[in-house]
Amino acid sequence: MFAKLKISIEEVREFINAFDWRAVSKKDIDSYFDSEKDASKDILDSALLKNNIWDGDGVREMNFPRQIGTRHIFISHSHDDIEEVKRFAYFLEQELGVKCFVDSMVWKNMNDLICELDDEYILHSSPNQYSYDKHNYITSHVHTMLTTALLEMINDCECFLFIGSENSTLKLRYFKNHSDATLSPWIYEENTFVKFVKPVIPEWILRRRKLNCFSGGIGRIDEDRRVNIAYKLDMSSFHTISAELLSELVDEDVEGNDFLYELYKNSGVLRQLKPLFD
Repeated sequence: MFAKLKISIEEVREFINAFDWRAVSKKDIDSYFDSEKDASKDILDSALLKNNIWDGDGVREMNFPRQIGTRHIFISHSHDDIEEVKRFAYFLEQELGVKCFVDSMVWKNMNDLICELDDEYILHSSPNQYSYDKHNYITSHVHTMLTTALLEMINDCECFLFIGSENSTLKLRYFKNHSDATLSPWIYEENTFVKFVKPVIPEWILRRRKLNCFSGGIGRIDEDRRVNIAYKLDMSSFHTISAELLSELVDEDVEGNDFLYELYKNSGVLRQLKPLFD
């Protein structure tokens, strides 16, 4: 991962609403992303090994497949904003040649996998007695699968883009300085990970800047708001982008790495390369 960017949902709406969508229906967008999800295998398929042991890596790959080296931008968002996120990602991919990763568009739902394993190991074996201990054990395994898949994808994508909205963040007077906060454990997890990951400069940027030195370094569940636990979000290292900047780059007719380079340059991300020139 190289760049940490953030944009508000209002700016996303302003950007996508500036274009003519009459030729693209909601069904077109849904089917575009569903085609990737449909390509994945069944929830469990043939991952059962000998002696009633599951291949954990195999189960994870069936439900949360790795797409290493295929995506530019990891989009962190609230599931409540998914329709705007879909259109935003669709435009970036179709018009600008920038591949986006949005977990719910590619991965299956975590709850479906938990239910499948519950049916296999709890309900079938003891139909009249539900074991919460077994359920919690299964849930721990599935959480671990999703978490590791999320962290791998974040680390592999060169850009992490957080979409802020009233669904993903809130201001709490209980926190010092009325800090940004979230009720989503997944957004908190993603934010915490990118806070500590060491940036890795993409090789194509090194070639463009003619440098010879290097610096190295989750399907989302349906969020249940009945249990409200707030987590602080540290957005101090993120660079803000706007609908105006995105529209300017569209007008300049730049695509792919050229689009990403101009986005990084105009948002201030490339300032972290300055010490390499000093």
